[in-house]
Amino acid sequence: MHPCGQVTTIDITGTDYFGALRSGEIDVALGRFHQDPPADLVQGPVMSQEDWLLGVAVDHPLAGLDDVSVEELASYPIFGVPDALTGKLHNPLYPVVTPSGRPIERRGIARTFAEVLALVAGKEIVFPATESFPRYYGHPGVVFVPLRGWPPGTRTLIWRAHEKTPLIGAFIRLATQEPPRQNPGYGTWIGPRTLGE
Repeated sequence: MHPCGQVTTIDITGTDYFGALRSGEIDVALGRFHQDPPADLVQGPVMSQEDWLLGVAVDHPLAGLDDVSVEELASYPIFGVPDALTGKLHNPLYPVVTPSGRPIERRGIARTFAEVLALVAGKEIVFPATESFPRYYGHPGVVFVPLRGWPPGTRTLIWRAHEKTPLIGAFIRLATQEPPRQNPGYGTWIGPRTLGE
């Protein structure tokens, strides 16, 4: 907690990610976006990078493979987010084409990761995710296969270009600073105490 504010996290899966920033619903987003943000938003520092996995139904044709090429995304749709004006499905988290230029179809609307995984389990879509995703989310009808052919998924902070307030600046500094070395309380020795040594 900061003396002048409080940090609250919200899941903006399946929403207009940039719209949540523009409306002031959120001040800073941590996201994995495949392109630079629009001019009214600022992309900040890289917070993490991870390799990719592809979530598929347990009985999907790709489920038993050792790995999957990103080119397979041209054959299987991924989830979409409806555009606020047109209703057309898009998803700013992923490119619209594979590296060879084949289109990646958007199908199925999901507002939460539980909804995304239900669509995957029902074989309506496949789901590109970074390798940490299965540690936090799962579904008994979904397995993850390594996905090759994309650069690592990079998460960055994004905020409104015209509103980097002192509080937002403080959050960004705190989020990007190196964590302090932990000392378990035994003088200056760093590390756990081992009895009997």
